Amino acid sequence: MKYPVILIFVALIAGLVIGVGVGATVSRQTITVTNTAYSTVTTSIIETVAETRTQATTLTITKTATIPVTATTSLTLYTTFTSTATSTTTSTVYTTKTITTTKTAESIQIEGAEVDLIATVYRVIDGDTFDAFPSGRVRLADINAPELGEAGGQEAKDALANLILNKKVYLDVDDLYVMDRYNRLICVVFVDYNSTHVLNVNKWLVENGYAQIMDYRNEFNPSTWTLYSRKM
Repeated sequence: MKYPVILIFVALIAGLVIGVGVGATVSRQTITVTNTAYSTVTTSIIETVAETRTQATTLTITKTATIPVTATTSLTLYTTFTSTATSTTTSTVYTTKTITTTKTAESIQIEGAEVDLIATVYRVIDGDTFDAFPSGRVRLADINAPELGEAGGQEAKDALANLILNKKVYLDVDDLYVMDRYNRLICVVFVDYNSTHVLNVNKWLVENGYAQIMDYRNEFNPSTWTLYSRKM
């Protein structure tokens, strides 16, 4: 009956070895066999169990050593910070316009006025604006007539056309600004009344109710205008 007991003992030892191979933790044990005839076999099996446990422990330590990767991750997060700077520059461009007016060869003087240009009217725009050659577009100084879409606008245009269209006019150009923001000459306009006198067109439109005085900033003073001036 000794052999069955020994076989059972060997089977228990073999089960211990298989458990260690699967990854179980085995504490060191001292096994005593009563049958001295098989003590060498038993010792050999115990040593094998000890080696297997040592190898399993080594693997565990190696895995633990390779876990810290957080340093690399933090560096990657650090490099994702970006800064953007936007610069906006606003520049203002100023343009300077130089207008040169040349007196015509025809010699004429008007009492209380300065004749800078003599031109012929070929189109009336509205009650206070017209086109002439060679002056270009002219805006009557210091008066304002109704716009064409307003009450009295067409009547003012017709009155101005009857007065100066296709006629020679004498232009006293504003010495302070010369032109307005629409590139129109700012003028007090005179037209022949007879052989000795001229008619102040600006004042005539006001006195006949086609325009009203608007004293803009320029060299002229509407309060000093006279309806008729003598040619000299």
